[in-house]
Amino acid sequence: MPKSTGQDLPELEKREPGLRRSVLIIEANGAGDKIVGDTRKDDHALWQSLEELGWGCEVVAFEEDQQVELMKLAVGSCDAVLPRVPSGMLKPQQFQQLCAMLRKLEGAGVPSLVSPTALENYTAANISKLNGVAAGLEDTAYYSGPGYFERFQEALPKSLARGPRVIKCQNSKWEGTWRISVSSGGGSVSKSSEVKCVSAKDHTVMFCTLSRFLGRYEDICEGCPGILDMQYLPKVSEGEYSVVMANRTPVEVYLSTPAEGENFYSTKVSAGGITARVPFLEAVDVLDWLKFEIEDINEQLGGGEHLPMLWMVSIVPRDEGYAVTSLSCDCVGFNEHSASRTIAREAVNIVMSNQHTHKRTIGLVTQQDTKDEDTEALLENLSCLGWNCETVPYVAAKKNAIISHLQETCDGCIHWPSSVVDRVLTDMLKKLEVAGLANLASEEMTAAYGAGSVLFKIKDVSRVVPKDTYLYGGLDRLRKELPLSLASSPAGRTLTFARSMGGAEEIWHVKTSDESEAESVPLDAKVGCMRHSDNHEEEETLQEFLDRMAPYFERDCVAVSQPSYPAGQSMVRLIMSGDTPVAILKLEKNAVSQDFQGKWQPLFNWEEHLVQPFLADLEDIDEMLGPFPSRPLVWSAYFSSVSDDGKGAYALTRMECGAPQDIAGAGLVRYVAQTARTICLHAEDD
Repeated sequence: MPKSTGQDLPELEKREPGLRRSVLIIEANGAGDKIVGDTRKDDHALWQSLEELGWGCEVVAFEEDQQVELMKLAVGSCDAVLPRVPSGMLKPQQFQQLCAMLRKLEGAGVPSLVSPTALENYTAANISKLNGVAAGLEDTAYYSGPGYFERFQEALPKSLARGPRVIKCQNSKWEGTWRISVSSGGGSVSKSSEVKCVSAKDHTVMFCTLSRFLGRYEDICEGCPGILDMQYLPKVSEGEYSVVMANRTPVEVYLSTPAEGENFYSTKVSAGGITARVPFLEAVDVLDWLKFEIEDINEQLGGGEHLPMLWMVSIVPRDEGYAVTSLSCDCVGFNEHSASRTIAREAVNIVMSNQHTHKRTIGLVTQQDTKDEDTEALLENLSCLGWNCETVPYVAAKKNAIISHLQETCDGCIHWPSSVVDRVLTDMLKKLEVAGLANLASEEMTAAYGAGSVLFKIKDVSRVVPKDTYLYGGLDRLRKELPLSLASSPAGRTLTFARSMGGAEEIWHVKTSDESEAESVPLDAKVGCMRHSDNHEEEETLQEFLDRMAPYFERDCVAVSQPSYPAGQSMVRLIMSGDTPVAILKLEKNAVSQDFQGKWQPLFNWEEHLVQPFLADLEDIDEMLGPFPSRPLVWSAYFSSVSDDGKGAYALTRMECGAPQDIAGAGLVRYVAQTARTICLHAEDD
């Protein structure tokens, strides 16, 4: 079959309107890192994550003689395509063919989630276009085209006079990357000047004249398309950040540091560098810097109207702020277990935003005159996502005018903070939801996910809630059944008293003092009791303990009973935004004060044994509690380890709904903003 070129690809009829709920991933033919057949591991994971969202996905290889068939497949069955073809695996003509095919598909109504314009411009060679903006360096130069090496060697002495340089011959891997500095330091530089040259590949050091080095370097560059000349950043010794982005959403952060030694500067593992994944909360500074620079980066690169759906940027600290040192969007790798979920959701978000007309505005209904830190942070992060957030002061007498205004200008609304106390406000939010606006924190949903009875309701569908979780709505029921459950629980029982509409009022731990094999603990038996709020402990009869529980039921509380665990000195708090895990806290008792104190943990360390089992239950949990159009904007799940060492399985022991304290300071509002946008994008489809 003859090969297709950009010129001979056929014109395609516009795809029929309507949502197919399908994405086509285009891989390189013969790419490495396989898992199933010829599919990359991360592509396979993305495929699975899309299917979990109710979307189809097909993975095909890009072949020159099959472009027409690929185009017909895309137009017939897909909403968008995602090219995942490393440019280094394609000859220039092949790359042009790929871009031409993507443009034909775009004209037929099937957009590329990474546009051909982005594929052409989001490259390491193009960081010279960032000169003059905050994200770039001042004098980066890229030499390409006929006679590029002659132009490069004539300009290098002038750039060396300004300080040490890093030169990179493109497509030569690490043989073509060197750090060059003038041995004498300062003054004018000529080709006869003595220079120190350090290879990035193996940190070989060479002292020679600049002319001699260039003679050797010309041989290394033979066949390469161009040379990048940029200033050396000494703070690379602190590490180079690599941030994987899904549109405007950070997906993963890695920090690569060079090996210790005077001449070591390369962060690549092959050169002795060490790369480690970094928790988002430990990379807040670089992520906050990046979110304000994204628009300038895209504009300078000529990336077009939209950012690439999947791209990677390398960032190195400097004396003030950071600088971009590399970019790519052709085939960015990612962790197939945790990152695929975020990337899949962002792909769906982009398709949905193209399918419908959205106002890209969220109404923030507030009952206070001044904006607090969390509110300001929410507005800022929505703005960085390309969305507006309008604060609307709530006045009961102006309910109808507020409804009309929000309907006309917004995609969704949220009452912030989300504690509804006014029935007029509640009614207003319900009317807006009926009218089609996404209610980002409905009273019903908030109450259901934070209700005192929630664990009992979901115990039969959740694999992380103990099956012997019981609910007591009154003292008589507690008096009758607690003696039975205590007898079968050697470690004791944990009683959580909560208001029926949500909010824990008190937690008690009760345990029999004497070991007995009786089926029921006698009411006159001694039990140890501890109150969670102040860690007050005392011993009394079970009857006395039960009598002291009566006031809780008089205050319209219910009691949830669960087994106590040996590792009761520690808990884990998983903070969720919608159905996305955003942070995790390890809560441990202070030996002196007995207070639980939290320490942020890397979320990805908990994926396999705690987060994934919980996420697998979310759909069933939602069905039991609602179902609702979405999950709460901010909510938390608390877990206790069921083993002494804290390394085994975890049990869900509490859920609560509402904004966690200091979410702005912890950097969590970014995820709240992303979730709010996602809910609004999908509300019309639902």
